[in-house]
Amino acid sequence: MFKDFFSFRFDELHYGKYVSLYMKNTFFFDSHPPLGKQLIALAAYVAGFDGKFKFDKIGSPYSDSVPLVALRFVPAFFGSLIIPVTYQLMLQMGFTEWTSTLAALLFLFDNALLTQSRFILMESLL
Repeated sequence: MFKDFFSFRFDELHYGKYVSLYMKNTFFFDSHPPLGKQLIALAAYVAGFDGKFKFDKIGSPYSDSVPLVALRFVPAFFGSLIIPVTYQLMLQMGFTEWTSTLAALLFLFDNALLTQSRFILMESLL
């Protein structure tokens, strides 16, 4: 059951391929800044990912060598930081604590942000 929870394939094909290339010491040019992909690659390296899984076909099952929890940890971590950053940003902009709390709660209960931070995507890091 735990493996089924982490076996969804969405846009992970795109960024997973970049992580696999970083694991093979193959550097590339992409339109996005490399720091987010490098942070995910660092988490994959720490988890022991060797980069042999190619992320070629959407819908193909992950092999046991792909550390999905480690690959999804970095976007999930940064996605969880959105709420306190929103609260502090609203306070710095001069809003009251109630307004800042409301803004943070709106971000907390937004399902789109929750979904984006669940997958290997760059939006939560940005």
